[in-house]
Formats: sequence, structure tokens, C-alpha cells
Amino acid sequence: MYLSHLAPSLSQQSEALQQRQEALQAENAEILQRVLQQRKEIESIMKGLENVVVDLDQSAAALKPEDIEELVDEAREVDEDLRVQA
Repeated sequence: MYLSHLAPSLSQQSEALQQRQEALQAENAEILQRVLQQRKEIESIMKGLENVVVDLDQSAAALKPEDIEELVDEAREVDEDLRVQA
């Protein structure tokens, strides 16, 4: 008798929980797809940055020490000019 009295209420709550679970599963699937897409974007960006670092390393290796000093001096002058203007 106790179960027969509660059966309609339990059935409604069970259906509500089932619907909520399905909605959450759909939402989780969407979130997972966004995360996977963002990972792909991050990997692409990282590869690009790694290529930039390789290019910079190769450029630095190709420079002569006197060229490096000249660039350092020029960078300092530009930095000082920017500080004076600010």
C-alpha cells in the first residue's frame, strides 16, 4: 500500500531526473567538443611559436658577435627614446 501510494510521485521524479540527466549529458558533449577544439587551437599556436623560436635561434646563430652588440646598442637607444617620450 505504501509503494502504491508513492508510485506516481516516484515515477514523476524519476522521469524528471532522467530528463535532467539527458540534458546534462548533451551539455557535457557540447563542452567536450569545445575543449577538444580549443586543444587543437592551442596545439596550432604552440607549433607556430616553436617555429618562431627556431627561426630566432637560427637568426641569432647567424649573427656575428659585433652585429649582436650593434643591435643591443640600437635597442637601448630606442628604449631610451621611448622612455623620454613617455
